[in-house]
Amino acid sequence: MNLKRIAQFVPDATLDRIVETRDRISGPIEKVFASHIEREVLSHPRPRAIGIIMDGNRRWARAHGMDPWIGHRFGKEKVREMLRWCKRFGIRGLMLYAFSAENFNRPEPEVAEIMKLMRSGFRELATDPMLQREGIRVRIIGRTHLLPDDVQSAIAHLEEVASFVKVLGSYPAGMEVTGTIQARNE
Repeated sequence: MNLKRIAQFVPDATLDRIVETRDRISGPIEKVFASHIEREVLSHPRPRAIGIIMDGNRRWARAHGMDPWIGHRFGKEKVREMLRWCKRFGIRGLMLYAFSAENFNRPEPEVAEIMKLMRSGFRELATDPMLQREGIRVRIIGRTHLLPDDVQSAIAHLEEVASFVKVLGSYPAGMEVTGTIQARNE
């Protein structure tokens, strides 16, 4: 399915439904693979916390013939999957490196799309029943003052209702390790 071509002609909600349908169709194959991975993971000790650098969304999109912003959409959905995986496997801490300060140097339309995805993602998380039901906490760290005001507002609201997942927003690239160690010790 060429999502790049489809994305040019359909609204975001329709594209999301197309992706969901594609995922349902490919589901049986992925379930077998996921089942194998789950057995493997459950047979070993699991970490209390993990950190993930969200990198490669644009490369993935380009490799599949899509515009970079579509890759970022898929990356946003992967965050939801990561939350479910952490919950399922008893991993209590998740730190996501989501947007480095260097990313502001990308083309303006791409940065605008990422900000739109961050804003909507934070708003969706704030109302996610799983966060409320499971008592999941969210904390956004980094140089968030560099983010647009509407993204900062979405962050503030999310942090009011939840505080567990740490998302590094607008961090300098050299900060990854020191930021992780400092946040871990807080």
